[in-house]
Amino acid sequence: MAILQTPQQKKDTYFAAVPDDELGKELERKHDFYYQFLFRTNILSIWKSLMDKYYQGAWRNAGMRMSGTQGEFRIVDVNDFRNVLQHVLVMTTSQRLAFEPRAVNTDYKSQAQTLLARGLLDYYIREKHIDEKLTKATEYALWAMEGWVRCVWNPNEGDPYVTGETGENVKTGDVEITVHHGIDIIRDTSRMDAESDWYIVRTWKNRFDIAARFPELRDEILKLPTFTDMRDWLNERFLYAFLLKLEDSDLIPVYEFYHRRSDALPEGKYALWLGNRLCRVVSALPYDRMPVFRISPSDWEGTCFGYSQACDLAVVQENLDMIDSSIATNQNAFGVQNVWAKLGSELNVTTLAGGLNLIKSSEKPEILQLCASPQEIFAHRANLKSDMERLAGINSVTRGEPEASLRSGNALAFIQSMAIQFNQGLQASYARLCENVGTAIIDMLKRYADAPRIAAIVGKDDQPFLKEFTKNDLSNVSRVLVDLGNPLQRTIAGRVQMAETLLQNQMVKTPQQYLTVLSTGKLEAMTRSTETSLMLIKDENERLSAGEPVPAVITDEHMLHIQEHRCVMDKVEWRQNPDVVAATLDHIQQHINMLATGDPVLLSVIGQQPLQAAGAAPQAAGQMSPETPGNVQAANIKPPSMPENPLTGNPFDTQTGGMPQ
Repeated sequence: MAILQTPQQKKDTYFAAVPDDELGKELERKHDFYYQFLFRTNILSIWKSLMDKYYQGAWRNAGMRMSGTQGEFRIVDVNDFRNVLQHVLVMTTSQRLAFEPRAVNTDYKSQAQTLLARGLLDYYIREKHIDEKLTKATEYALWAMEGWVRCVWNPNEGDPYVTGETGENVKTGDVEITVHHGIDIIRDTSRMDAESDWYIVRTWKNRFDIAARFPELRDEILKLPTFTDMRDWLNERFLYAFLLKLEDSDLIPVYEFYHRRSDALPEGKYALWLGNRLCRVVSALPYDRMPVFRISPSDWEGTCFGYSQACDLAVVQENLDMIDSSIATNQNAFGVQNVWAKLGSELNVTTLAGGLNLIKSSEKPEILQLCASPQEIFAHRANLKSDMERLAGINSVTRGEPEASLRSGNALAFIQSMAIQFNQGLQASYARLCENVGTAIIDMLKRYADAPRIAAIVGKDDQPFLKEFTKNDLSNVSRVLVDLGNPLQRTIAGRVQMAETLLQNQMVKTPQQYLTVLSTGKLEAMTRSTETSLMLIKDENERLSAGEPVPAVITDEHMLHIQEHRCVMDKVEWRQNPDVVAATLDHIQQHINMLATGDPVLLSVIGQQPLQAAGAAPQAAGQMSPETPGNVQAANIKPPSMPENPLTGNPFDTQTGGMPQ
């Protein structure tokens, strides 16, 4: 690596801490060094080779090719490489993302904000197609060893609105997400892990748009090299050389520099660099976290790059191409049968009616079977396909060709879940990517969503409604988690088995719940009632702990409420507050009264057991209690006789106790 050393690497000043007018020069040096590193270490060649195999059909003109001095060889490419990786991609990304925002506190307001955050993330997945971009990054990670996602705030996006301060018509701004190949992410190649302190992200944008953004630099921007001008460099070293066209391009590379907050740069740094040391918009890092995220099946130990099973599958694909080409060449050369006869056999052919031929000779002619390929070739080809599936963790069930011995749903689900578990490294990286992107979206909305905005939120009952919000409505949300669930939940056979088991155990009560489990594998449909009840109880406990009276309702889960409201009395300071004690005990008593005197039919319908008085016979559903107004039997019921005082023989009296006056 000594060939890549440059004198500028040894300095007394950190490159990112130089004055703003010198930063463009430093970024240009980092840019040139990175691409020299890719070229001289053959990493760029690896990327190009993997891309060649993944998009083999496009590269090879989507058909059989001829080779050799006289075109005698046939080149056949059957792209099992892409097929296997596509199966891994589908297994990883097919399940709908389930974001779970977390709040800094457990109070009701924070929990309510998490529900809003969850709805907003669903909105961005649905309307902004974030799931497609995450899938694209995962596809990069499979065939190119790593994929990257940049999540930033674009002030030029969103709806226009008039500011209250200046009355200017501006945009609300919105989140912008871009997907990148590793060649677009310039980083510190001396790192031995993927945690770089800084990144330079390259995107291609219209030079006239950039010139309109910086009118004072219009002449300099229009002189920058475009996509077409960079053709010499692209033909030798660039991944997308095959996309070049003869027409002129207006696309220019735009580089954005991000440096995390550190001891050397306490506020971090952001810069927009356009090349030729033209650097603008130098500022502190405008985000709470670095906005660049990576996904990779595993790490390339000792480097800052990722590693994928595509590197292992590439040589198998080359071997398959060689065997298929050999078979095709043999069939093409000798597929038309030839007839052999000895010299002097006086072979005579006479054409008969109906297309038949009459052959006369002293000896029977023979057909030369020259096109028969050795069986070892076909056996070796089958072994190579098996090796490719084994290296990728794919099995016959995953590829839709289950073995005859696998007939039961349990066996199919188990075999397919094994394939998912084999690719656990990619699964975990995909979950981290989703969590990072979800957290970044919420962080940007918390920081920049000053103007009220409206989003179509999907509620708990899958009913969309319009919700207006600002950044203050998300102030307590701290991060986002993603639960990919059990591998069985992500296979059709596994979801069928799960739905059938829940139905047998009477945990599925409606057809809608059964279909939800069958299609998604999620159990939220059966836990919605409990979740909303717990949210209500949390809100009530906060109000009761402040001494605020809270009414109970007959449809509450009374036993659950009573048990959960007890925790209000678990603090001494609250017990010493008479308002808190009175409000809490009164609320609990309301639940008891409703269980004792409420309509038993309604209580039975909502799955609650009415309370019975001590010694009283069980009351039938729908039977009126003695206290119920209009009950005729209540008039014939007499109160019990009071006991006598054994000293005086007088009846017990609440005033005298039965003692003589």
